[in-house]
Amino acid sequence: MKRFAAFLAALSFLLLPALPAFAQLGGVVTTPTDTTPPIISGVVESSLLPTGITLAWTTNELATSQLRYGLTASYGSTLSVDVSVALVHTATLTGLSPSTTYYYCIDATDLAGNTASSCSTFTTAAAPDIAAPILFLVVAAPVATSSATITWTTSENADAQVQYGTTSSYGLSSSPDTTLALTHSVTLADLSPDTTYHYRVFSRDAAGNLVTGTGTRPSRRARSR
Repeated sequence: MKRFAAFLAALSFLLLPALPAFAQLGGVVTTPTDTTPPIISGVVESSLLPTGITLAWTTNELATSQLRYGLTASYGSTLSVDVSVALVHTATLTGLSPSTTYYYCIDATDLAGNTASSCSTFTTAAAPDIAAPILFLVVAAPVATSSATITWTTSENADAQVQYGTTSSYGLSSSPDTTLALTHSVTLADLSPDTTYHYRVFSRDAAGNLVTGTGTRPSRRARSR
């Protein structure tokens, strides 16, 4: 019995240095706590429209995202982006105002609950110009027996052209003046003396919106010799 006790004591002495390693191999293994937030990168603004935008970004680990946005750095509106965790994220905002700067902040949260944010601004596109210029002060003045000058003003910069003829079907056109301006003057030559002419002015703005105005004007009577 004494020999067995001595054997156990010797065995314990030999195994004692290996107990920590054994505990690591066969005991409970603890996982370090994840305290590192995800990294947001590759933020791209695309499909920038007068009333909307699409934002896309990536995270370096699985995460969910939400987007805060508004007219100030206080934001005010929130959009939930992901139903489940992902590495690639996309958000589309609609109902925005044209030609307006918006503040936004992307919040990404990983599986451990760590959150990172990436904030910036974007400006929506201008609304398309669909309004034609407005005509003012259309005047036709004969300057000679065979010519007349048509003048007018537009509410915005626009080009100028005149159609004219001895009937309301016109038939003749001046060369287009492609210079965009507010005031316009077109001289018509080779007119017949003592003849009433119909005319129509055209002006297009930079967006191609067209306005027209019509009128009649007699040319001067030729002097008798």
